Parts: sequence; C-alpha cells; structure tokens
Amino acid sequence: DALERALGAGVAISKGGGGAWKAYETLLRSGYAHPNLIKLRERLAVVLVREHDAQIRQGAREPVPSLRLDDWEVQRQRLESAAQVADGPELRATIERRASLFRVAKALYMSRYEEAASLAAQAAEQNTDLVFPRWMQISALMHANKYEDALAILDALRPRLERELPTLLPYERVTRALVYQKLGRTDEAGALYLELLAN
Repeated sequence: DALERALGAGVAISKGGGGAWKAYETLLRSGYAHPNLIKLRERLAVVLVREHDAQIRQGAREPVPSLRLDDWEVQRQRLESAAQVADGPELRATIERRASLFRVAKALYMSRYEEAASLAAQAAEQNTDLVFPRWMQISALMHANKYEDALAILDALRPRLERELPTLLPYERVTRALVYQKLGRTDEAGALYLELLAN
C-alpha cells in the first residue's frame, strides 16, 4: 500500500531518502513476491526517470539547471535505482543516456574542466532533446582556456536558442562578449556590451 501511494503521488526518491524506492526496498527485504510487484517495478522505473527529468527541466532564463553536487548525487541514485527495475529497452536506453549528465556535473564541480568538456560533448550528442549540456560544455571549455572551441559551440548553439529558447539569447550574448574579450577581440566585445545595455 505504501508503494502504491508513493507511486500515485509521483514521489520516487526524496532527498531525505523516502518515497516509492524506500517502500520497494522494504518489500524486497521482507521477501514479498506478489505477482503485482512486477507491474509495480516498471511503474517505479518510469516514476524514477520522470522525477529525474523534472529536476533537470530547463527554466526559461536558466542556461543550466540549478542543482548542487548533492542534488546531482540524488539524480544519480534515481537513475541507478531505475536501472535495477526497468525492463523495457526504450526506458533502459533513456536511463543510460541521462546517466551521462551526472558525470558532466561531477567533473565540473571537481574542476576537471577538460574532462568535463569531453563528457559534455558526449552527453549533448546522447541527449539531443536537452540544450543545457552544450552550456556545460561551453563553461568547461572557458574554464580550460579553450576560447576558440567555446566560441565554435556558441556559434552552433545560437540558431537552436533562436528557435527554442529565445529568452536565453541575452545570456548567449554576454557569454560571447566574455569569449571575445579573452580572445583579444575587444571591439567586438564592446559592441556586444553596448548592444545589451541599449536593450
């Protein structure tokens, strides 16, 4: 009953360790083997992935989700738990794709910027429905002093922002201006800053 209620509420893993996953683990420890548990396992996997994706949903003015490292750790736990109970190949493929995001975030938080840039490029290719892995890649490249590479990613990203997330275009302009500065293209950087101030 506790598992059913948690699934109905859509709470798979709370930050404090509660939710449907805790109820499921309790059932396993008790040796519960009801036939309905098989159906509940797949529902649990779906809720875990849905909960994960709700946390990374990009805000209209938020280039990257506002998650601390401990939040990303909970995200990792959600996906690892989902992998244990997911049966369908499509859901398993989604779990595998999403797992790459935690690895990028951890590398960034640990200041391993070249590794983070490489992982972010892979994550962006695997999660084409998400824009923010490219922002993570740009951030990592800038921290690694690879400004030409960061500019190339910005150039490729801009058309997608124009189509899907126009509210992030000012952020793109500021980032571009910073990159121009670092590359010694001060006139172009100044023109962008003036354009932003005028708007």
